Amino acid sequence: MGSDKRKKASIISSTHWDREWYRTFEEFQKKLSEEFFPELIDLLENTDYRCFTLDGQTIMLEDYLDSIQDEPKKDQQRRRLTDLVTTGKIEVGPFYVQPDSLLISGESNIKNLELGMAQAKKWGQTGDFSGYVPDSFGHHSQMAQILDGFGIDSFIFWRGIEDSDTRKSEFRLRSPDGTEVLGIYLPGGYGNLGKLRSKIQKMRYLKDMTRFIENRSHSDNLLLIEGSDHMMPWQGLPGFLKKAKKRIKDHDIEHILLKDYVKAVKDDIDLTELSIHEGELRSEDRRSLLRGTSSTRMYLKQRQRELETLLERQCGPVAAFVNSLRFDPEIYLEYMDLWKKLAKNFPHDSICGCSIDNVHQEMMDRYTNCEWDASILLKYSTATIASKIDTIWFERKTEGITVFNTLSFKRDSVVNCETFSHESGEGIYAIDDEGNESPVKATRKGISFFAKNIPANGYKTYRIKKATAKSDSCICGKDFIENKNLRISMNNDGTFDLEDKMSGTTFSSLHRLEDRGEAGDEYDHSTPKKDLVVNPRSATWNVMKNKDYESITIEYLIEIPKALSLSKRSRSKKTIEHIVKTTLKLYEGSKRLDITTKMKNEAKDHWLRVVFPSGSPAYCSYAHMPFDIVERSTDFPEDWHNPTNCFEQQLFCKVNDLVVLNKGLPEYEATESGDIKLTLLRCTDRLSRPLKNIRPGNGHAGPWKYTPKGQCLFDHVFEYSLYPDSKHDMARVMEQALDFTTALIATPVQRHEGHLASKGSYFDCTYGNLVQSTMEPLEDSRGFRIRLFNPEDRPNEFYLPDNILGMRCDINVVDLKGTIKEKYTKRHTIRPKEITTVEYRIIKETDKE
Repeated sequence: MGSDKRKKASIISSTHWDREWYRTFEEFQKKLSEEFFPELIDLLENTDYRCFTLDGQTIMLEDYLDSIQDEPKKDQQRRRLTDLVTTGKIEVGPFYVQPDSLLISGESNIKNLELGMAQAKKWGQTGDFSGYVPDSFGHHSQMAQILDGFGIDSFIFWRGIEDSDTRKSEFRLRSPDGTEVLGIYLPGGYGNLGKLRSKIQKMRYLKDMTRFIENRSHSDNLLLIEGSDHMMPWQGLPGFLKKAKKRIKDHDIEHILLKDYVKAVKDDIDLTELSIHEGELRSEDRRSLLRGTSSTRMYLKQRQRELETLLERQCGPVAAFVNSLRFDPEIYLEYMDLWKKLAKNFPHDSICGCSIDNVHQEMMDRYTNCEWDASILLKYSTATIASKIDTIWFERKTEGITVFNTLSFKRDSVVNCETFSHESGEGIYAIDDEGNESPVKATRKGISFFAKNIPANGYKTYRIKKATAKSDSCICGKDFIENKNLRISMNNDGTFDLEDKMSGTTFSSLHRLEDRGEAGDEYDHSTPKKDLVVNPRSATWNVMKNKDYESITIEYLIEIPKALSLSKRSRSKKTIEHIVKTTLKLYEGSKRLDITTKMKNEAKDHWLRVVFPSGSPAYCSYAHMPFDIVERSTDFPEDWHNPTNCFEQQLFCKVNDLVVLNKGLPEYEATESGDIKLTLLRCTDRLSRPLKNIRPGNGHAGPWKYTPKGQCLFDHVFEYSLYPDSKHDMARVMEQALDFTTALIATPVQRHEGHLASKGSYFDCTYGNLVQSTMEPLEDSRGFRIRLFNPEDRPNEFYLPDNILGMRCDINVVDLKGTIKEKYTKRHTIRPKEITTVEYRIIKETDKE
């Protein structure tokens, strides 16, 4: 590796453009449009400034053009930029934005690349792309497989590498399915030459940094990035490089694009001799990860997960169904436009919650707008399908409801229909075509009922009418509820015990509220020197019998210190009483206990968690992450940098036989004693503080900005669920997580003829232990694509139908770009932890339209 030949100092001109952070998007956009791009275009067109790499994200170009109101000028600037990209002077993409890949879903990670690469190609980007992710706060385990799926064979980053993995910059990054890409760590950060322009002794600084990088590189090609946060291109760089080439004799100096550097490294070294890192990149050996951001402004994380679920597991599947009935290119465009809207909240300083208050208010507005547009697409799609269902079996003047299940397994669940109203009262039932009755509950917004046996990737139609009453099968006691699978019993302190009747295991003293002081900032938790841990002072409860479920409602009284003391060393003596209301719901036949907790937060500077003891010591935990279920140790070394031992999760975490599912609550801690501690709130009012006890240097991670809305002083609703899993069956755990987080969809239907049956599965598949991640319409053809992943450490087979609704299809396994990899065979094997995409193109139309 490497050689005695002359080494090259590869100078990459760049900037790191946080779209919003300590200033709003509009403020940074103004700087982008009035300073950055005019200056960059002028330098590249009219001087010997050779080239520039645009931070790995295409949205900078979009934001610039959006800022130009004059259409002729906008077209002119678009042409100038396109010329600069096509001639190799500007490198764009491959990402749409620079995200936090741990907090957004697997599908969001894919869509960010899909949007970015599509835009980059429209701008004229050709050849290889470099996977440049300079400042994300850690990286998930499937990064190599996702990049490879888009034809990207490199990953350049700063945070998360372990010293034990490699002492050098270059290594092989391997995903758990075995896919590898070239990993390149950035010693000195993504702006390791960013201070060059401000140095008095510039030549000495360049020499020192070159030696620093050389000592950490296998390759003879040394990566030096000139530029950093929101920096303008340096006009003096060409002149300085001319002088440097004359004065520095032991290195060749070249000014190139990042993709050219990557190619040079691959040509220079034998990749098989590099060390391998497999799994997540979330070590703090070389740089703080700032993972307290997983619990900052929890309301953002909840909305993010809610909108991701709406797009990837509701809008996508029903739009795919409609596109199978008849090709409609507008559906795909509308669907991708929703992802584009949502992706504007992916950037790490946005979704992490570590920006000023105005930024996060704009994010909430974006979520609302995206949700509104998604609801329009959802209503249109479900109404289109319902209009083709044969409901002639309805009695005349009878109204009905079609219920859609967008997951890949049959489901029993409560369904809400807000666009349907019916007078309240006893004896109103939803009745299917076989005469099975489900009692209907009138709600403030519409109706709800418990729908049973909704087909996988399918639908079922009900008519609504008066009918005979049926008995409810749940058992109700003074301090317990139970069904055939679980029994929940209350304890005097407000905790409860959960008995798994199938395994005989009882989990005791569950749901203990625990509140601690918070002396950190939006980036990291820090414990006050004199902390005080607070638990509820009292708890009362009542047991209720409902039509659809049995429930226990618990009211906790907890006195939380008002804030930190003025010195920030301890919690204030003055406390504020908080009523925390928790509802436990046990549905008939369910294998899990669903929990909703509500409170109005009136205290500052605190960290509220709920504790679930698993019953025995634990050496590890498991957590759902993008396209993976990762194992993490509970035994941390003495020099572990993370002060809280908390980790990220997506849909669930597991310790021993206890699984905690969640809706948008991405932070948990697993202790050696076997406890799961789920974060509900972490409240602070500083973007950054000088936390020298946990962060190097001056202890800051950003500007010292006051962010009072980071205290989250408003009403909150948290949703989570408990599921016993004694068999360590992760495929079934994933089913429970998807079922808990993904609602059934309902739409009103009238009496009419149609060519679709009253119930059915529009995609009847046999996945075995695989997980269906999403289903979405095709861009250019009638049909859809599905994405599956294998959560297990062993290969799995799956079987797919050879037709859709009786229509013949061309079926292919494709990569993430949509390029055909192989023809689908009826029996297909998927590697452990592999992500697979299958595309259905309908080639024979049905006679019934």
